[in-house]
Amino acid sequence: MLAMQPRVWLPEKLESAASRREIILTTALSGLFCSASVLWMTGLKEGPAFWVVALLCTGLIVLAMHLQWRGRQARRGWVVDFQQGSLTPVGLAQRERIQMDPAQYSLGCYPAATRETGASFLLELRHVRRGPVAALTLVHLTSRPFQRNLRILDRCVDTLAERLRIRRSGAPLLTGTDVPHAH
Repeated sequence: MLAMQPRVWLPEKLESAASRREIILTTALSGLFCSASVLWMTGLKEGPAFWVVALLCTGLIVLAMHLQWRGRQARRGWVVDFQQGSLTPVGLAQRERIQMDPAQYSLGCYPAATRETGASFLLELRHVRRGPVAALTLVHLTSRPFQRNLRILDRCVDTLAERLRIRRSGAPLLTGTDVPHAH
């Protein structure tokens, strides 16, 4: 897909796993739905306990919808235009459009952080003389399908560099046991 698109969106952060907030909300909502079902089946649907559970369910659903909507409003990242060879910032203060000169730029992907849930990698645009000029996206990989996701990320970086007609800086991402990630 990446090899054929005229433009791609690189979000500021790319998470491969559900956030803790989503997990907590889903768990709480599931528990409340189970409680409502038990109250309904035992004939307590007329009592105050059922209506308290129903109101809590409604509140959590509204909260989840609000968080989802708010997350979509905060669109920050880069539009990569392969035909024009440019990167255009979206929602990033004090950033300007970058026009690629193949002899002047390179694309690298480097380990950024290790957490108990996996490791993060920074996709970075570098200038031959000025060094790092733009942190394009922070990719968080989970520890479960870590090696497979790492290979996919490595291929994506190669494809982005190739499509922008710039070289890849740094070594390919490690795929052995010396990769920093949670065990």
